Amino acid sequence: MSRVLVRRACNTMLPVHRLPPEILTRIFYYAPESSIPRDKVIWIPTIFRMKDVIVLAAVCRHWRDVVIGAAILWSSVNRPVASGGHMKRSSGVGLNCQLSKELGDNNMLRLTEFLTNNGRRIRELHVMGPDRSPPLSFPLHEAQFDAKKLEVVSLIGSSTTPGLFEAPVLNLHRLVISNSESKLPTGQLAQLTQLCLSKIETIHITEVLELLSRAPSLQDVHLVDSLRKDEEDGLYRENIPLRNLRRLSIRENDPVPIFSLLSYLLLEPSTALRIRYGYSRACQLSTSKLPSSLFPISEPILRISIIRRGISLKFIGASPTSGIRLEWLITYREDAHLPSSIYAQLFPGANPHQVSLIWADSYSKSLPSGLVRALPESVTTLVTSTAYLEFLMSEFEVEDPTGHVPCHNLSTIHVLIDRQRSRVDLALSKICPFMTTIAGQRAKLGCPLERIVLTSFNNEDGEKLKLAGINALKRAVKIVEHEAYSELPIMEMPPICTAGDGTWWPSWTDQWRDAGPDVLADWAHSDFSLYSDEESNPDSD
Repeated sequence: MSRVLVRRACNTMLPVHRLPPEILTRIFYYAPESSIPRDKVIWIPTIFRMKDVIVLAAVCRHWRDVVIGAAILWSSVNRPVASGGHMKRSSGVGLNCQLSKELGDNNMLRLTEFLTNNGRRIRELHVMGPDRSPPLSFPLHEAQFDAKKLEVVSLIGSSTTPGLFEAPVLNLHRLVISNSESKLPTGQLAQLTQLCLSKIETIHITEVLELLSRAPSLQDVHLVDSLRKDEEDGLYRENIPLRNLRRLSIRENDPVPIFSLLSYLLLEPSTALRIRYGYSRACQLSTSKLPSSLFPISEPILRISIIRRGISLKFIGASPTSGIRLEWLITYREDAHLPSSIYAQLFPGANPHQVSLIWADSYSKSLPSGLVRALPESVTTLVTSTAYLEFLMSEFEVEDPTGHVPCHNLSTIHVLIDRQRSRVDLALSKICPFMTTIAGQRAKLGCPLERIVLTSFNNEDGEKLKLAGINALKRAVKIVEHEAYSELPIMEMPPICTAGDGTWWPSWTDQWRDAGPDVLADWAHSDFSLYSDEESNPDSD
């Protein structure tokens, strides 16, 4: 008996070979890697690399028979222009297709023929042109086909509008359009749950609003540099209820179209909102404002954290069910005095009881003047990194000509002491003297502090915290306590904020993490894929 026959006989005894072909097929379906990086299309695509399927078929004769006989394992079409035998093996199942940058008139004709002949079977269609350079022309308008089974469309770097966008009804569940000159779908999108519009210069806010009004099932919306102002204000007249929307992420260089868009949306208290203001002189913190339409989200906010991390300044407000996250570049005018209404402008109707000032390794420790003096009267607890104790002193010592006492109800201050970098933040010897001064300032204003909590973290050496001037601080405040944590305590937030979903929606808890050597990447990371021309990974079928 040859070695091959012996090996084959032994292989048939393995537990995996006793599984029914249906079970093996299901296992094999999840084995290949995706042929398109997730960052390219925002959400996880189903299309996979066929070369991984070929590897499975090469393991043994039994696996080969299973692979060849399972049509679903041949459902990914990465090169439609060379898919002859491939299409026969996938007969009877829906297709996940990728159209990549294969130039030439002959290839364009073959792509058109492929879409016309097989369009009725396509479930996912990913048009992968350039991310950043000028869009390419794909034969999307010429190909006419029945798109009833089409659930996912990704249109990256295309200069043409698919003919199917003119259909009165589309069954799309997910739509991604990036760096394209395409028009938006004009029909009903009752099944659409995920939408991304990125770097589209040919559409206006009104068109985006009209699309949203036809997609009542939307759960996730990601908008990046795609809100062009209309020539005339107020062209859209109706409010749009988005009762199923869970997450809304917007990045724009101009705050005006953001305000315009949000003012028409009727959102639920469970919707979480993230806004990133780009590099623009128009995006100033002191003049930033959100519309009153956000009351359902902002009014229940109980906690607000202000974080200097990397090259940005971030405001994060959290309620029991959702939150609002706002981000600016470090280039905001640090000499501009914030208005007393700044918190009402950013979080309409909110009455937070806790505000935190967090320094998570930034190029600058500075905060805009007036940030503490503008704290809402509802705030009773202030949490601060030691890096901002001197800033607090300067804020509290300013005398208001009207006699107004900032943060009248403030009674507790938590001081966050990083044991690993206390020399960078503030010397340990200065913490208690600074806090004693702040306690004296508050007492002088007639609003004495009742409680100071010294919160240390990152104490890897286990050394006992020793602070000079602790006795003087205990005489100035009724209660002085100490708490210890292994790492920087994070503000309490609901799961919609803490659960990350790729780079478009990172976990908000990441902002409490030290930026470290990646301080420059903090701002650009989550949009990196939308600003590079990295190729996707199509492989031969």
